[in-house]
Amino acid sequence: MAQFVRHTSCPQCGSRDNLGEYSDGSAFCFGCHFYRPGSVLSKIQERLSPEPDSAHRPLPSDCSTHFHPVAVSWLTQYDVSLAEYIKRGVVYSPSKHQIIFRWFNNDKLVLWQARNLNKEYTDKEGKTKILPKYFTSGDHSDVCTIFPYRGDGDVRRLVLVEDATSAIKIASTSLLNGATSDAMPLLGTHLPAQKIDALKGYKQIYVWLDHDKGKEALKLSQRLSLQGFNTKPIFTEFDPKEATYDFIESVLK
Repeated sequence: MAQFVRHTSCPQCGSRDNLGEYSDGSAFCFGCHFYRPGSVLSKIQERLSPEPDSAHRPLPSDCSTHFHPVAVSWLTQYDVSLAEYIKRGVVYSPSKHQIIFRWFNNDKLVLWQARNLNKEYTDKEGKTKILPKYFTSGDHSDVCTIFPYRGDGDVRRLVLVEDATSAIKIASTSLLNGATSDAMPLLGTHLPAQKIDALKGYKQIYVWLDHDKGKEALKLSQRLSLQGFNTKPIFTEFDPKEATYDFIESVLK
């Protein structure tokens, strides 16, 4: 179990002493709920160490944890509480009507992904354009996107999924039912070679992609197995975020 080391200032909200640092390198702000992982995750972040991306688009300036009712409805439809999303760094932009997932490295924002709640927009010429469901800012090929198990102990199992919502739900299962697993969204179905090398601290890796990506899940699982990982694919008729907590626990045991 990690031991408390000290209180210090928070890099996210700026409070002078709300951030608690622990012996495994992790930190948690009791004010804004900023979380910096330690243990296996810290080592993974060190291995990846993304270079600054000059094309990285800044976050909308009005991001906060005050969510529009439509955003709350979208987030909680998968039986994950709004408080859990906030603890995982999720924010909302009213000007863009976007739910935004964020990832940090050494207290610096290196990647964010927005889930557009608007389906279309009008451009400067007055033409209606269709918005994609997701917009990603930053190159996630060398960013540690893991959502960690936040309880006691040193987790050595990782679940690979496609999207951040599925990852947060699986990591939340660890808290509710005792199935201790970290979860990493691929933000797609591809896992770059440099990320595979960085995951060697895990003893077991499950690959659980969306219901229509069974072939991709099997292929990725075989690829990981060839590189020495204890791995298996999980096939279901629904996406991970749509599974019940009891079902998630049953397949992770």
